[in-house]
Amino acid sequence: MSALTRSREETIRLLGHFWTQVFLDSDFVDSYATSFAVPLDGLNKAANSMGSYLSRYEIPDTVDTDARIFLFSEADEDTTAHTYGDEGLTYGGTGALYGENTLSTENRTFPIDKGFSPKFLSVGIQAPGTILTAGEDFNVSDDSITFFEDPLQLAGISIRPRSAADGSTLRDFLLWGFQVREDINALCSFFGTMAGIYARAESRSTDAVHVAWDLRVDGATARNIKRLLGVLSDTDYVHSSGEVVDVFEEGDRLCVQTDNAVYTAPVSAVTTAAVGSSLSEGDLIFDTFSVNAGSDRVPFEDFEGLALDRGFLPGIPGSLLFVNSRVPVERNTHPGWYTIQA
Repeated sequence: MSALTRSREETIRLLGHFWTQVFLDSDFVDSYATSFAVPLDGLNKAANSMGSYLSRYEIPDTVDTDARIFLFSEADEDTTAHTYGDEGLTYGGTGALYGENTLSTENRTFPIDKGFSPKFLSVGIQAPGTILTAGEDFNVSDDSITFFEDPLQLAGISIRPRSAADGSTLRDFLLWGFQVREDINALCSFFGTMAGIYARAESRSTDAVHVAWDLRVDGATARNIKRLLGVLSDTDYVHSSGEVVDVFEEGDRLCVQTDNAVYTAPVSAVTTAAVGSSLSEGDLIFDTFSVNAGSDRVPFEDFEGLALDRGFLPGIPGSLLFVNSRVPVERNTHPGWYTIQA
């Protein structure tokens, strides 16, 4: 017996004799018990996995949920990309029109909650009917879902019509998602707040949280400083020794592949790594930032400015940044979770 079925039976038992034996609307009871069992089962899973949240290295980026309900609305549908025909064209010189700008019933695209990716979709749990499968019947991309067939034609689908501002009728519909992968952003929720980092669960925000805590715990070691500069410049830290086997570009990233890892930086960067060269942990292989020892002479042109953190000077509540105005400065756009207070 699955945990979801057990939760449903427990819910029915807790409802008592009246609701299960006397109350005549059994469909209502079944629907209520099923809808309540889903979050109850998720709560049980969350409680069982709380141990992993004690360590920031074990917090998962995503969790798998047995089932979750999704609400879609024609009012939010993206109708710009899936039309066919050309409105207003004529043929034969007679003024007859052909090809209307009509919405296609295939490839219908709707917004979906960001961070959720269902494996299967159906009209219900008790009577699922046709099962829609990811990659075959629909695709989820970032915050949208595209159906290859019109989902409103599914037998048994729950539809709620409503009137639009122009008097037309639009429809809302519900689908149950199964094996839903959810971006829970737990690392930033538990540890990012204390580190001053608020972001979605992705590799850069994960690295930023770990670096922030390692700086607090281990201090400003050379390794931690390089990792911090790597996060701020969107550049990977070389974490293990290896031999370079390839250097290539993929999308907006410059990639250096070794026999055991791939390190990337923005495509505008220049790499010093060459095929056949050997890398060691901590090596700087991109020109996105540089590190100079305290005894080294650093060219004045290399300084963007002098930054004084909050609390450095008495009576100054914020941070100060003295820009090197004598040298042209080209600022890179920092990620949303990183700000400079002037």
